[in-house]
Formats: sequence, structure tokens, C-alpha cells
Amino acid sequence: MPCNKNNNIAVTLWGPQADLITDDIPDNEAQPHIVIITATRVTMFKGNYQLNSIGGTKIYINLDIPEVEQFKRNMEDVPQQEIVRIEVNQPESLEEAMTKNRKTITELQQLYMEGEENENLKTTYTCVAQITFIHDQECGWMYTSCNNCKSRVDENQYCNKCQVVPEFPIDRYRLIATIDDGNATMTVGIFDKDVEKLIGKPITSMIKISEQENGAEKVSKELQQCIGKKCTLKLKVNNKGYIQ
Repeated sequence: MPCNKNNNIAVTLWGPQADLITDDIPDNEAQPHIVIITATRVTMFKGNYQLNSIGGTKIYINLDIPEVEQFKRNMEDVPQQEIVRIEVNQPESLEEAMTKNRKTITELQQLYMEGEENENLKTTYTCVAQITFIHDQECGWMYTSCNNCKSRVDENQYCNKCQVVPEFPIDRYRLIATIDDGNATMTVGIFDKDVEKLIGKPITSMIKISEQENGAEKVSKELQQCIGKKCTLKLKVNNKGYIQ
């Protein structure tokens, strides 16, 4: 989206606001379309600002006002970009998602051993297995993340991915667990809301427990509740291991 200073900024429109763009701009019109977008949320990704629509966002297209006509004249020398419409498929059901690309642990391990030579390495798979061990003592159970990209920040609260110090770093669950499908075992990473579902506590509550007397022991006891639970895991194989 160009601005008056010939800079650009990415704008993401969600839900009904996105429909306004596709409904009000014909496919066969070659003329430039001036869009005014109000009330957006400003975020940063990889060091660049971007705008996201919110519930109160209003969109005005080709308003018949002097300011729009002047803006059109100012943009006459700016190269035009074609509007591309993307067809969105119907989302799959929960049952379909939980049985899609079903693999055993042995099959997943074979994919991992094949490494980058396997073109399906980054495909998401599902696996039914039981949690048999939680590695919280040696691997920890949480990390502090960038609020923009969810990557871990360093000891100085700096996000190397976004190359900024995030304004509101967020604490997130990260559990390393051993799972068993009855024929083989492997190690997986379980993150954030998935851990919260397993233990029934938000991370804010767990942090408060960790700050109590004998907090580490109490946290470990809470996390051990995951052991014995049989789950359908959604996994992605990469060259670093298995990540849920």
C-alpha cells in the first residue's frame, strides 16, 4: 500500500473487511483504486511495520472528494499492480484434520532419517500415541517469546527473527516429551495452548506456582499430569526433530 512519501506498508484485512475489497472493486477495471482504511492495529514483523484490520475498521473505496482526486494525480507515475483474487477452500473438519496424513512413529522416524532428501519433510502428519515422559528437569517448560513472531527472545529480550526488542514479550509453554504408540517411541515438542489443554492451567498460573516455596517441585508435579494421556498429535518433521 503506497503512502504520500512513496513508501509501502503491508495491510491485512480480516473477515468482512476483506469482503469489501473483493465486492466493491470490479475485475475488469484498469483504473487505479484509492482505498481509505481507518482504525487499524499497528504491528511489526521482521523490522517492518504492518497494519491489521480490527472490529472498528472502516474502508472507503474511490470516494468522490478532492483529496482522493489529488492523490490519484500524485500517483500517476507509480507503477500499477494487478489485483489478484485468491480462492479460499472450505476448512477441513476436526475429524479430517485429526486423521490427515496418519503415520506411525516408525514411519515418522524414517522420514526424519531421510532428512532433506525427502521432499515431504515439511508436511504435517498426525500420530496417535501416549505421553510417557516429560523432560522438564533437563529441558525446562517455558520460554519468553516475541509478541510478533512467537520466536524465543535472547537474554536481552531481543528477537533475532524480527530484529527488534518486542514491546510486549510473551511467556509460552514449551514441553519436551517422549511419546509411545505401542511399537516405537520418539521425542516431541509440545507448545503453548496444547500444553495448556493437557494440564488445564494457563501459563500465568504455572508461573505463580513456580514462584512459591518449592515452586520447581510443584511445577514438575503439575506437568507430570500429562504422563499417561493418549493424544492425537499433529506433527511436523524437520531437521531439528519433531515439533507439534
